[in-house]
Amino acid sequence: EEKIFDAHRAVAQCIAEGQPTSSADFALHLSVAEATNNPRFPEFLAMIGQNAIPRAALTRREQGTAKPYLDQLHSEHARIVTAISDGDADAAREAMRSHLQGSQRRYRALQQTN
Repeated sequence: EEKIFDAHRAVAQCIAEGQPTSSADFALHLSVAEATNNPRFPEFLAMIGQNAIPRAALTRREQGTAKPYLDQLHSEHARIVTAISDGDADAAREAMRSHLQGSQRRYRALQQTN
């Protein structure tokens, strides 16, 4: 669980410093996958790598100018981390589902503007 909190803080630090977040974001997703105690989840993430984070394809400039986008992601991550910390599997599942659906919408929007 501590690894999840550390990864979540690392994403927040990248956002605050205007640095790219995709590596820290991937580390957060990997730490959550590892916490499931299902070895297939982290294996799958390791296999697809940074491609699991669609905004990794954005340039550094595009990532740096997308603070509202990143703030939304961080808020979604916070819901997931809080639910895990609370031991609330249902809330964690719903928070992750909401995050994945939001990511899909955001990625589609990015494709339409590029």
